[in-house]
Amino acid sequence: MELTARIKKCLQRHPEWENRRVAKSTGATFGEIEAVRRGTSPAPPRAEPAFAPPPPAASLSIHPPKVKAIPLSGVHLLSKKPVDLMKGRLYGLERGMGYPVADLARAWGVSEETLKYHAKNHKALAYVEATPGEYVPIVVHPETPKGDSL
Repeated sequence: MELTARIKKCLQRHPEWENRRVAKSTGATFGEIEAVRRGTSPAPPRAEPAFAPPPPAASLSIHPPKVKAIPLSGVHLLSKKPVDLMKGRLYGLERGMGYPVADLARAWGVSEETLKYHAKNHKALAYVEATPGEYVPIVVHPETPKGDSL
């Protein structure tokens, strides 16, 4: 059945329907329904664009264009990225300041055990006496002097 005939048949059965409901029922657009309501014929259907295949890939050459190369002479190559990324964070802490382990671990998104492990390996784990007899672990810059010299 032609689109115009479907729209007319739907409008004869349900003249009170809005364009939105008629469009859902017939698969027509609002403009086509309005044209039928005015008594004119709807515009011819637009041709849908045919599927265009992707453009052919540029010919692959041995040397990629405009990629900066890194000279490898005198460079130590690793097969994997180093796991110890905490060193940079620990050395980024302010000297002479102590950070509670729980708060710093939460801020950095690691567990307290992981933070303590890395801080201990880099000599950045210290203890401060919060109350008499109670010592709390803190994380400091690895080059912060330890002991009574603070």
